[in-house]
Amino acid sequence: MPFELGSSRGSAPLNFVLVAVPLLLLAFSVVGISLTTLVRNQLVDSAIEGARYAALADQTSVDGCARAKAVVVATVAKKLDLQVSCFNTSSLGLEQEVVQLTLRVPALGLLPANQLIKAVGHATRELQR
Repeated sequence: MPFELGSSRGSAPLNFVLVAVPLLLLAFSVVGISLTTLVRNQLVDSAIEGARYAALADQTSVDGCARAKAVVVATVAKKLDLQVSCFNTSSLGLEQEVVQLTLRVPALGLLPANQLIKAVGHATRELQR
């Protein structure tokens, strides 16, 4: 008689599956959120770096765009869809360099597919003498 009424024989695999599946989903979600947060922080730092570089007296907005893109490619996204835009604005007699980075991230864990991460960096342009 392989199974008796009221015995717990054979319940270990079922218990393992009932615990392992939610645990794996939770683990993959935590890893996905952590990676997305890392990418976002790198994107923000790269946008700020590009804006500061563009704001130097001997640089232009194009140089800041190139610098921001180089930093992102070197740290995070070699093959991801990165969009970089740079421009300068003027208010109250001060020029500001603005670098905007937008990155499309594929699905990680339970996060939605093709999530957009945006970062903007601002820096006041140095005065030329």
